[in-house]
Amino acid sequence: MDSIFKTTLGMVICIMIIYCGMGVLYANNEAIAADNYLQAVRDTISAGNLQDNVVNSCKVNANNNGYVLKTTPINDTNGYTTCVYIELEYNYTVGFLNYSGTHTKTTVAY
Repeated sequence: MDSIFKTTLGMVICIMIIYCGMGVLYANNEAIAADNYLQAVRDTISAGNLQDNVVNSCKVNANNNGYVLKTTPINDTNGYTTCVYIELEYNYTVGFLNYSGTHTKTTVAY
């Protein structure tokens, strides 16, 4: 009887560990996807010579993909944009902890 209890308890603990691991992997996948998207946006803005229409297009695409993209152009003394500070907000969820929040990643496009 004692071995049945230990076996059942061991199986329950294994299932809990697997469930927790899957939750962490899912959350990590969300972070990796956001990071990859941010790098693609940075490359697109850089390739578009920091033009406003390219930045606005990236904002629309980010919104369609479930992200919030905020940009801040940084100008030199002559008023020309030299770089763009980019913030990407995305939803981050860890299922087994019942945690859901917003995380932000940042980069600069030159």
